[in-house]
Amino acid sequence: MSGTASARPLQGRHNGRGRGRRRPRDPARPNHLEGAREAAWNRYQPPPPPPPPPRIAPREVEVAWAAEKKQRAYARIAKLKAKKAAATSTVMAVSVATSVTTTRIPAGIVADERWPGMYRVKLGRGQLSDMLNLTRTKDALASRR
Repeated sequence: MSGTASARPLQGRHNGRGRGRRRPRDPARPNHLEGAREAAWNRYQPPPPPPPPPRIAPREVEVAWAAEKKQRAYARIAKLKAKKAAATSTVMAVSVATSVTTTRIPAGIVADERWPGMYRVKLGRGQLSDMLNLTRTKDALASRR
């Protein structure tokens, strides 16, 4: 068995195909992969930003802003007027409803000033209970007497 290849164990990275050693890199010799690596890297870069929109003349911008501001102001005023009109109609409806239902409310029960259909029990010394509906207010008044 002297001189046969099978007598020696396999060494290196390639299981006997080559020596398994690397040559040190020669800095004077160019790397053939550097251009490919750079091209691959550039391929995955984000696209350039879009060009800026065309500029509008400053005077036109000021006129547009002033018109928009005026429109917002009118919208805000209209909203406040509608809110005020709704609040006054609600107050009128509550006052009409309380004047109509006052005749059916027993003594010792007061209708709430803000919320229609809600009542309070007079506790004495000018104090009032929490808000309740009419049925529970009558029960609370009956339990107090």
